[in-house]
Amino acid sequence: MNDGSLTSVDAAWADYDNDGFMDVVIANERVNGLFHNNGNSNHWINLKLVGTASNRSAIGAKVRIKATIAGRAFWQRRDITGSGSLGSQSDLRASFGLGDATNIDTVRIEWPSGTVQELHDLGTKQFLIVTEPARLKGNVVGGVYGVTYRWDDSQTNATLVAAEGLDEDIDIQEQGETHAQVWHYPSRAECLKCHTPAAGWSLGFNTWQLNREFNYGGITNNQIAALNQAGYFSTNVTGIQTLRALAAATNTAWSLEYRVRSYLAANCAQCHQPGTDCLAKWDARITTPTAAAGIINGPLVFPAPADPKGRVVVPGSLDHSMMFFNISNLKMPPLATTVVNTQAVNLLSEWITNGLANYQSFADWQLAFFNSTDLPTAAPDADPDGDGTVNQLEYLVGSNPLVSGDAWKTSIQPNASSVQIRFPRLANRAFEVQWCPWYGWLAWYCQRYFPALLAPLWRKTVREWRTLRLRNN
Repeated sequence: MNDGSLTSVDAAWADYDNDGFMDVVIANERVNGLFHNNGNSNHWINLKLVGTASNRSAIGAKVRIKATIAGRAFWQRRDITGSGSLGSQSDLRASFGLGDATNIDTVRIEWPSGTVQELHDLGTKQFLIVTEPARLKGNVVGGVYGVTYRWDDSQTNATLVAAEGLDEDIDIQEQGETHAQVWHYPSRAECLKCHTPAAGWSLGFNTWQLNREFNYGGITNNQIAALNQAGYFSTNVTGIQTLRALAAATNTAWSLEYRVRSYLAANCAQCHQPGTDCLAKWDARITTPTAAAGIINGPLVFPAPADPKGRVVVPGSLDHSMMFFNISNLKMPPLATTVVNTQAVNLLSEWITNGLANYQSFADWQLAFFNSTDLPTAAPDADPDGDGTVNQLEYLVGSNPLVSGDAWKTSIQPNASSVQIRFPRLANRAFEVQWCPWYGWLAWYCQRYFPALLAPLWRKTVREWRTLRLRNN
């Protein structure tokens, strides 16, 4: 291409004959040169990117692929760039040599818009056009609109569903039999029924749902800790053990009530909370105490004439509990489901029938012990038995406000070089140990809603000087 007698000023790389192997053109002083790569038996892939939110040529995108070559897993990277040597432009397609690899594990594209797209399990020796997926965008009033994608049959790429949504029959295999089930892709208007401003637009991506361990390809880590280590938060996150976490419906290590409240928080809180258009005013947020959530004996917006005793949940009665009726008859959630969640139905049934059998509100508790809600001795901050525990705390821990020997007690046992703090822990009650530096009280240890099946006594050894206090709610 140049025997040394010419001056080369430009070079451009491209697979001009589309055989999978890169060729090069060199601009010399008088005679240009073309090197045609005849190739070999090695495998390859060529990717053409088409931007939508990004520029159409996808200039600025980064393309990474992972494949096993000669028995070892390798990552390769190509950048889509509009620059080259002086006065030249190389092929805008990303071409990768793959040696003996017959399969590509992952293609990861970082688009200039910030969207990250992944394709998996791709064949080699192909020219592939990849279009940047559409994104959720803010509209002129600061809200969002929803979009739905449908995965293709190969499960390697997804396409945008039309604005009106889509219903599609899919084959489901259960207990050795195959039957058709309608899969509903929500319309963009339906998306906004749940993705509400009060819910923060995005569902599930919140502290209490993310606060759990996840297996990242053989490495198990707390999801919040992993996001923090990856730099996704503007400030460093500490004290993850003090943050609330939801409990799975099947995790019987957690109390029945907390599993019910976790289900409601994950599935209903986007609508059932203050600030939404939902007519039913009970509060499904996990941060709202059950006694204040309007769930137990909560009034109905539209009472059924045939059931004057109907409420949101009536302790001990499935027949009068509208929440149970709605969930067991596909009335709620109002969309995106055509199959009854039997796990949720059984959980709610057990809670209403057994878990709430002896439920008392604070007013019920006052009447049981004082025959009144108005007496000074029945006030939440009163201590009629003089044991140092006020009525509100006696109610929360289930002790007798009229017997001084029946109280929820904490203890501190000093040793030679440490102090051990102890207190009884109860299901469906939150406990927080706080410590006080010079600028105010901070959470030191917090365990929300202690599981009923764990050991009933909490112990913590302190080996440094701290001022501590214990809160219960």
